[in-house]
Amino acid sequence: MADETIDIEVTILRITEKAYLVEMEDLDNKTIEEWIPKSQVKSTDCLAEGDQGSMESTEWNAKLQELIEEED
Repeated sequence: MADETIDIEVTILRITEKAYLVEMEDLDNKTIEEWIPKSQVKSTDCLAEGDQGSMESTEWNAKLQELIEEED
């Protein structure tokens, strides 16, 4: 079974071989910086540092980073 995904709006701050450092908003609409492993990104229109756009990440990763609430 495939992981569910969600779209998040990000600004790419840094890209390494294995992860993206992104700036985004958390559940409280606070701007945060988080590393997102490339293995947890299904697609993105952000291809370079400084790009702003959408990133499709796994729901599991979004819950881990508290970008969405856990379901009861």
